[in-house]
Amino acid sequence: MSASEKFSAIMERLVCSSDFPALSGYAAEDQFRPGETDDDAAARNVNAAFLLSLSACKDRGKAAAYLRESLNSDTRSAMARFFLKGTEHIMHELEERCAADHTFERELDDLYGSLNSASHHELALKVRNLFFPEGNFNIDDTGEAVRSLREKRRVAITHLNKDHITEPARQIIFTSNVLLTVPPVNKNIDELDLPFPVKESLREIVEKDQIYWYDHPIPMGVAPESNEVIYGLGRLDEALTFEKQTGRMDWSDFITCVLSVSVTHEGMHDISREYLTHELKNNCRLKNIRLFVLTEKDCEKILNDIILPSAKLLGIRAGADLLFEIFGVDGEYGRHYTFLKAISAFWQVFIDENMLATFKIDLDQAFPQRELVAETGDSAFGHFMTPLWGADGTDGRGNMVHLGMMAGALVNDRDIGMSVYTADVTFEMPRDAGEALVFNSRLPQALSTEAEMTARYGEGFAYDGVSSVVQRVHVTGGTNGILIGSLRKYRPFTPSFVGRAEDQAYLMSVLFRYRDSGFLRYVHKDGLIMRHDKESFAGDAIKTARLGKIIGDYVRILIFSRYAALLPWESKDIKEALDPFTGCFISRIPVTVVFLRLALRTMELFHEGSSDGARLLKLGVERLYPLVAGEEEAILKTRFEREEAGWSLFYDILDGVELILKKKDAGAATISQKAQEIIEECLVHL
Repeated sequence: MSASEKFSAIMERLVCSSDFPALSGYAAEDQFRPGETDDDAAARNVNAAFLLSLSACKDRGKAAAYLRESLNSDTRSAMARFFLKGTEHIMHELEERCAADHTFERELDDLYGSLNSASHHELALKVRNLFFPEGNFNIDDTGEAVRSLREKRRVAITHLNKDHITEPARQIIFTSNVLLTVPPVNKNIDELDLPFPVKESLREIVEKDQIYWYDHPIPMGVAPESNEVIYGLGRLDEALTFEKQTGRMDWSDFITCVLSVSVTHEGMHDISREYLTHELKNNCRLKNIRLFVLTEKDCEKILNDIILPSAKLLGIRAGADLLFEIFGVDGEYGRHYTFLKAISAFWQVFIDENMLATFKIDLDQAFPQRELVAETGDSAFGHFMTPLWGADGTDGRGNMVHLGMMAGALVNDRDIGMSVYTADVTFEMPRDAGEALVFNSRLPQALSTEAEMTARYGEGFAYDGVSSVVQRVHVTGGTNGILIGSLRKYRPFTPSFVGRAEDQAYLMSVLFRYRDSGFLRYVHKDGLIMRHDKESFAGDAIKTARLGKIIGDYVRILIFSRYAALLPWESKDIKEALDPFTGCFISRIPVTVVFLRLALRTMELFHEGSSDGARLLKLGVERLYPLVAGEEEAILKTRFEREEAGWSLFYDILDGVELILKKKDAGAATISQKAQEIIEECLVHL
């Protein structure tokens, strides 16, 4: 019997009710009612037909015919085309995986052979083991799983960083990103509290097509209490006042904060700085921050007026096209994430040579200074001043590692009353039903959160924080940083095709590079904890972005699986290093898992009577079809190689111009002066 036939039998057990109730908890044949033709019913029928057509149930032929007929329907054609393409890919993927991976083939055989004899729970475990082995650990004994993962992450320190951060305010560039969009269509622009020129420009901008999409961008004119920029920078400013009060920062000091601005519509670049200046002046006077706002147009100016003239001065004639592809802030999240790291190297060469590191925060996060001091013994700045950041060591497999990156942790606002060390993602018993049968990232996320993010050092703990520490693979978008020297040597980047988990993709680009001098890794800094306040002030934004986030999770599986496949290292080594959480999105059968996740979640929503079922499916088709319709692997490989070459060129130019600046080259001095003028133009005057 072929792998496809065994899979069809498994699908029958999952989604059909015949000799046994559907293992998923939902019977696809109950939702397949072709006589109903309204828009929601059309989505429900196509989704159910897809699941039935994959199975060996009696309605399989009828369902497959319905999908083919739907290609000629105005309301169903896009969904039908998507699922038919998915069916083709799934069967090919399963046969290919079985031929290449005998462990997978044995697991498929084991599940198939147990369909009529194993209990519901036993079958659920076998299903999870086939589709999502990263989450198949003993949930009843998480302590052992945590200890095992921590031991895997252990680093024995060989050399502490003698030139570590000692003056965070003067040596660290703090960065963040803001996503801006136009006001909602039901808002009258004339009634918004915005400067007249901004409103005049918005009237034209709203008539243009949207060119970039983000999960929950800030609409211009949103109420101050719901504005992430006001909230995040305000809390950061308060944290800096605390540092001054406790002597970690001189009263005359300011920190440097670079804010990248990504926009959804053409024309918004020109009004972003004026809009943000207006909002901050009226709602959040910053006393301790020198804020620089950079848009895509500012990035173009830096390239045209600084980087390309520097290249010409150095005799580098080619590569301008590569630089424009990589250096900017609009587009997928990976683009602005890499920019916010790379700008620190530019800053060190042209603006302030005393800068040694960059540290990113998210604007829905805050340093809970009083709680930090009470529980950890130090403020945020105290935690930055650690010789572990930049230390060298040896990991559990005997590899030399360089801890040039550092990561902290998060605590949810609702949990901080218990302790700042309260994990922001906790263990939950997995459901033996629905989508959770084939993928449940919360399990490995909770494991890595507990093992990596809540690890503590010192007496009574397994690691002393001096000779032994925990390295981090699981990091969050904020609360992480990199030394500029490490950045310029290793040159990590997140490819611009990564639109989800850009923070975790960053390390992958250099995962096993520079073996002789040590692999670049994050050190876990215990006590460096930020409070996550998103639910406290932006609950509506979270709800609005919910379906987009679900689809983004599916996209992440396809992108991470393909990204890992194009990296120049053995796939088993990549998985071993990145499991359980980051690695769980690198699937053995990514297309199969993604289609099943979407279809099972959609079926569950329809079973609950939720109108989100149709919306989720339509959004999924729109965002996923381009990823399964073409030769995406080859395209991604080409893009990765071009971006890798582009970043190598960028840092080569910085290294070269820095050398001739030190030699007092007149041409380099002129370019440096121009760079300072451009950055000064980006300063927000409050």
